[in-house]
Amino acid sequence: MSTGKLLEGSAWWLRLGDLLLMFVLAMAANLCHSATDLADLLLQHSRFRTSWLRWRGGLWLVGMAIAVVLANHWNVDEIYPYVS
Repeated sequence: MSTGKLLEGSAWWLRLGDLLLMFVLAMAANLCHSATDLADLLLQHSRFRTSWLRWRGGLWLVGMAIAVVLANHWNVDEIYPYVS
């Protein structure tokens, strides 16, 4: 498969409105990440500290796995739906 065919479907996001949408979504993701930092800090200083420290690595792995699946689905389904 040529590179031109792969890049053909990715030019849509260069429009200003789409870039603005991506910026807003990035800010929303940053806000969600900050909220998780606050929850982590509060849980580290609570009576659930030992339990939280034991489970937070696994929770991180589950969250990362979900993020990978969602990003892959979006990339394959929305950006390159014609690539087989």
